[in-house]
Amino acid sequence: MALTNKGTDVYINASYLPEGYTRPTVDKFSDYEAKYPDYTIVVAKSGVENASKVTTMQNLVTAITNAVSAVIEADYDTSANDVTCFANLKILGHNFDLEGVMFSNGAIQYRCTVDIFVKTTAL
Repeated sequence: MALTNKGTDVYINASYLPEGYTRPTVDKFSDYEAKYPDYTIVVAKSGVENASKVTTMQNLVTAITNAVSAVIEADYDTSANDVTCFANLKILGHNFDLEGVMFSNGAIQYRCTVDIFVKTTAL
């Protein structure tokens, strides 16, 4: 009957996180029925950037969580099932390189690799 997204766990090394950033608390579960391993989510830097690095990271995690919800809603019938999910952010990269946007007018994007975990309860 609904989708419950428990959030995005930031599963990357602390040395890659902004100083002062607190990882979100995610109510994870181990009895998942489906796993989307190494799923890539692309987030425009312009949509999450802020003068504060901590706020930028928080905005990025929120954008990832919203993107995960969109993926699950597209794949599952939430009108006939209660669907619960969460994601682990494993790799945080970007497209700013010679093959990406360094010498072009393309937008800088974060490339986020996540594992998505899903379980359902039929009504």
